[in-house]
Amino acid sequence: VGGIISFAVHHRILTGRWTEDIQTKVGLTVVLITSIVVMLSSGIDFIDALFTVVSAITSTGYSTVSIPHLSDLSLFILVLLMMVGGSTGTTTGGIKLIRVIVILKSLYYHIQRALLPPNALICRRIGKYLLSQDLLVDASLIAFAYLIHYGITTLILISLGYPPFESLFEAVSLVANMGLSVDVVNHSMSPLGKLVGIFMMWVGRLEFLPVYVLVLYLLRRLRRLW
Repeated sequence: VGGIISFAVHHRILTGRWTEDIQTKVGLTVVLITSIVVMLSSGIDFIDALFTVVSAITSTGYSTVSIPHLSDLSLFILVLLMMVGGSTGTTTGGIKLIRVIVILKSLYYHIQRALLPPNALICRRIGKYLLSQDLLVDASLIAFAYLIHYGITTLILISLGYPPFESLFEAVSLVANMGLSVDVVNHSMSPLGKLVGIFMMWVGRLEFLPVYVLVLYLLRRLRRLW
């Protein structure tokens, strides 16, 4: 569970100030609710459901149950958890909680503005912090990059003959570096599938932009040499 919480918040736990962090509150709430849903939908013990949910959101990759034998609803929940991941300032992969919170909060304020008079003033905040346009752009850019790579990886796995939903599960796990599997990724996987998995794990771990900035830089250097 500590993997959900930002390293910057760990010291606040001792002083009781951890509840000030919106990512921590949202993350722990999501873990509790989804664990109950997984337990009920798959008919497993709560401790096993909790273990699996925490593993899915923290890039741990361990499981005390057979993932392929979970219910479809449970697998869908795990996909969503792996897509998002934990807090910023942790070792988890995925889009990150704060980016999803920023995007959803911005959507809420956008709807609110549409319902209020044109001259109404709206204080856009997330907790104690102002919600700036730059913050929204950065969050949306990274989230969009993750979704694009989730989609590309899924389509490649489908083209290799794997079922669509299983391909989506593995694609999200690969790009977000989560480690859970429905047995698509194994020793018998095609060389192309393994190469795609290696690349997606690499760029996903670095959150894409540094990799593509490096690629553009190298391409420009090559053009100068020519």
